[in-house]
Amino acid sequence: MRILGFLVVAVAAIGVMMVGCGGGDDEPAPLTKKAFLAKGNAICKKANDERDAMIKKALQEHQGEAASKADQEELVRAIIPALEPVPEELEELGPPKGDEAKVQTLIDGFEDSLKETDKDPLAAIAGETFGDIDAEMQKYGLTKCLI
Repeated sequence: MRILGFLVVAVAAIGVMMVGCGGGDDEPAPLTKKAFLAKGNAICKKANDERDAMIKKALQEHQGEAASKADQEELVRAIIPALEPVPEELEELGPPKGDEAKVQTLIDGFEDSLKETDKDPLAAIAGETFGDIDAEMQKYGLTKCLI
């Protein structure tokens, strides 16, 4: 009889714990805009620091040499992988409440600009592929996401 009583108490305790835990389906609360901007800017700063290091290294290796268009295209294409994680990492943060559509537009614009840069690296050097999205990122507060 004691064993049966123990089992009843144990099953009841497990049931209470499962209800208290919510089954693990709870979504985390959305970030505030301030927190989203801080984390988003940190993501972009890391990517841009990597990009800048690659540019600096290329300039040091070819110091005093004129870069051909092919060299410029090659460098831009080599930099793209440093920037590719940015949209996904921003998306993983989750947008602030009420800014879902705006943040998705920024992420989509960044991805589109990366694709355009891969198609036409020289346009990126001229500032043509990221110009519009840079302005939108700046306006929203993602100031470290400018390319």
